[in-house]
Amino acid sequence: MSESTVPEPTVPEPASPQPAAPEAGPVRAALLAMTPNGEVRTAFVFWYTPERMVRERERGGQGVSETFTIPFSLDCTEALAAGDAVALEHGLHPALALLDQVFRETWVLLSWGKSRTIPMSPQAMTVTETAFDSALNPIRAEVTLQTQRITITSDANLGKFVNAGAGVAAMLAKLYDGGPVPDILL
Repeated sequence: MSESTVPEPTVPEPASPQPAAPEAGPVRAALLAMTPNGEVRTAFVFWYTPERMVRERERGGQGVSETFTIPFSLDCTEALAAGDAVALEHGLHPALALLDQVFRETWVLLSWGKSRTIPMSPQAMTVTETAFDSALNPIRAEVTLQTQRITITSDANLGKFVNAGAGVAAMLAKLYDGGPVPDILL
């Protein structure tokens, strides 16, 4: 009776380490409040460091809905150091008021980065003021914005968004320093 030998299992060589993905620095982003006719009513431009974004999809009676939760920071300490009159007198109050105004709109384009512009409807917003000047004006704040993506199935008037025209194109071109205007993703 001969003994059968079982070959030793082979272990693959460890993969060479992958280079780390470069960390994304701050990008200009904007919330553009739109009229139903596709005109830009209000624009809130901010710096966004894309460390984290939560995208949640849910199936329901109207199809699949997608919710984005986007955290970002507002900080006027550089403006204060530069002697900016508005920052010295009001801190972040004007920026927070504009953000609140955009949040109250139904039709909003969210643009972050040159290739990501999506029609959204704001759903919830949390603002945590984290630092204040001597007059108790907020000078730093953490914002978490939750929006629901508007899709063809979720809103019959989406065509007005897509055909918004020169106003949106001009605003986005300014936002990205004359670079290519991002397509609106459907």
